Order: sequence, then structure tokens, then C-alpha cells
Amino acid sequence: MVFCLTTGLTGKDTIPDWLMALTSFAVVAYASMTIHEQRKDRRKDRIEKTLECVYSPLYQIFRQGLMRYFDLTWKNGMEVLTPKKDQPTDLPPSQFKFTTEEYMRILDILTRFGHLMLKPEYKLLMFWTETSKFDVASKLHYLEDKEMGRAIWDGVTSHLGSLRRELDELTED
Repeated sequence: MVFCLTTGLTGKDTIPDWLMALTSFAVVAYASMTIHEQRKDRRKDRIEKTLECVYSPLYQIFRQGLMRYFDLTWKNGMEVLTPKKDQPTDLPPSQFKFTTEEYMRILDILTRFGHLMLKPEYKLLMFWTETSKFDVASKLHYLEDKEMGRAIWDGVTSHLGSLRRELDELTED
């Protein structure tokens, strides 16, 4: 009885079967690892493109727009924004003011890369581009609704930070 069990498992006819099974298992494991790495690489590439084409430029443009109205100082390692004293009185106070070039760059980002943005930020920016005001004297586009401006700024900065963290996690390995 013992002889039948051992010859059945190690007989000369079953060795190629075992080799084929082990080879198949190795191929499946390799394919699984390769697919996982390719997914990770595609995710990393998409995050890099989103950062490079959408959120980093928007952050810079909005930061410049914000700096037209605020002075930036540092206290205890934190950014503190104080309104500038030379704010024109004929222009309604706004958190963000953009030159025509910056405004056109925002429109370009929305049309070319809007599909990479989160829906709430995309909708807010599209609404803003449709309702923004243009002051002829200062030649600046501005946003009257401070709450909308704050929502856009918070959305861009928070998503920029989360994308950077996710990219760091993907590139750590």
C-alpha cells in the first residue's frame, strides 16, 4: 500500500506533470506581479501628469492672484496673510485677482486637462470663468464671491497635497 502511494506521486510519468504545474504556478505569479507593477506605474504617471499639467500650475496662478491682495508673512512657522494697504478702492475687494494671461491660462487648463480634475473644483472653476468680472482700470480679472474663491483655493491646495503624498507613497517602493 505504501509502495503504491509513493510511486503514484513520484512515478516517472508524474514528474513532467509536476514540472508543468510548478512552471504554470511560476508564470502566474510572475504575471500577477507584472500586472500589479504596471497598474502602479500607470497610476504614478497619471498623478505626475495631473500635478504637472493641472494642480501645480493652478496653485501657482491662484497664489499669485492671492498675493495681489495679501502680504505673506511667517509667524511661528505658519503662513499669515494680511491685506495689502494699497488696495484700490474702486475695485471691490476680492481674494483673487488675475491678469488676462493668467485668466487665459486657467481657461486653457480647464479645456485641455479638465478631465483630470475633481468634479467639484472643475465645476467651481468653470462657474468662476463664466461669472468673473474684469476691471478695465486695473486690467485684472477678479472674483467677487470670497466664499467661492476660498472653496476653489482650499480644493486646489488640499488635492495638490493629497496627490503629492500619494505620489511619494508610490515612488517609495
